[in-house]
Amino acid sequence: MSRLLMRRFQNISKTLNKELTEKFPNIDSATYSAAHKVEGFTYLAVSVFEQWLGKDDYHFLENVSDEEDRKRTSKLNLLSEKLIEITRVYTYRFKGKNADRVAFKEFRSRELLKHYCSGTNDEYFKIAIPEYECIYLGSEDYTNIIYYRNIDKLNEFLDLISACGLYTIEHWEQ
Repeated sequence: MSRLLMRRFQNISKTLNKELTEKFPNIDSATYSAAHKVEGFTYLAVSVFEQWLGKDDYHFLENVSDEEDRKRTSKLNLLSEKLIEITRVYTYRFKGKNADRVAFKEFRSRELLKHYCSGTNDEYFKIAIPEYECIYLGSEDYTNIIYYRNIDKLNEFLDLISACGLYTIEHWEQ
């Protein structure tokens, strides 16, 4: 990782890292795939679409105009911006010889965090939100992913999703 990219983040205390590691067990299993299960967490999609797109719906993803792309992306970005305003979030990386230790990081500024979550990076974002006991991951096809531990902790997040004109989809169908 380049030195410039590393400057987006700052280390947190060992005590806080330990607390977050305990709050987010199995975080290494959280992926961007809807088909993936993470022990101790439940999957929920956040999408511009009301339901999973089937084979007959792929036209919603093909030849999308720039204007429609901006409209869809702006809804997801608005959600990230609202989350950033009201919660404390952390990103994480894996360290160690076998990449088996998680290291949580804080962002140096809200602007860097907004940029990280905006979908303009080369990689999808991944953030841990302790207040909601969830992991929020950027993904593709105008759909992001939440892995949560307790649905009761998500009420405010779910309200934000709805307020941004987005939908939640609980079950992944192949």
